[in-house]
Amino acid sequence: MALSNSAEFDDLQRSAVASSLAKIHLAEPRRLPTRVPVDHAPLGQYAGQYKALGGENIEIITENGALSILSPGQSRFDLVPESRVKFLVEGAEADSYFFHADDEGVVSGVTQHLSLFGYTRDAYKFFVKL
Repeated sequence: MALSNSAEFDDLQRSAVASSLAKIHLAEPRRLPTRVPVDHAPLGQYAGQYKALGGENIEIITENGALSILSPGQSRFDLVPESRVKFLVEGAEADSYFFHADDEGVVSGVTQHLSLFGYTRDAYKFFVKL
């Protein structure tokens, strides 16, 4: 059992904590994802604000040549590339983000899979015209 007194203990945080505790409890050796080399230049195309169908906002940022996700409570989780478009959540490797892009590389959305809750949902990128 894990308790938290944080109002910002959101789905992504619970999933990461539950994944870590389950691995300890089950004495499972931790399988860290194999980092796939990814060209840093295209990572910026994944950054932005996304809106999930349930209304939740998801923010993807790039920093120091890596992607991270900021959950609604502003917790930060690093994303580890498994392929050019699929990233795993570091510390909760069963959780993933799969980015959707057109033939020209314009990213329009992401599919979020959180294993603890057994759900997969789509989020669509906000496009801001300047």
